[in-house]
Amino acid sequence: MPQKDSKLAERYFEAHKGIVTQHLGQYLRGFDDAGFFISEGDKQPYLVIIMGEYYPYTETPADQTKVSDEVKNAMGRSPLVPEYPEHHLDDLYEFVVVKKSIVAPWNDIKILWPDSIVAPDGVY
Repeated sequence: MPQKDSKLAERYFEAHKGIVTQHLGQYLRGFDDAGFFISEGDKQPYLVIIMGEYYPYTETPADQTKVSDEVKNAMGRSPLVPEYPEHHLDDLYEFVVVKKSIVAPWNDIKILWPDSIVAPDGVY
C-alpha cells in the first residue's frame, strides 16, 4: 500500500472532524463517532470508525466484507474542503471499524481491524 501523508491526514482530521463525522453519519447506519491515529506498525494514518452498541455487524468474515464495502463507499463520497480540494477521505486515510460494547463500555469490539495495525498505547 502506498504511504499516505500522516501529517496532512492529522491536520485535516483536527481541523475538520465535524465535517468528517457528519459525512460518515449520513452514509453509515449505526455510525457514532470517528477517531484518528497513526499506526505504530505500518506508520499509516487511520480513521477509526466507531459504531454504536446496536450496530448489527460483528467481526465475522462475512460481516467484515459488508462493513468494508460500506465504509469504502462512504469514504469515497467524502466532502471536499477548500484546503484540500483534490482529496477524499480514502485518499488521506486507511480505516478500522470498532463497535461500542454494551457489556464493557470501556472496551470497544474490533469489527474490522487487521492484526498488523498497531494503535498507540491507550488508543483502542
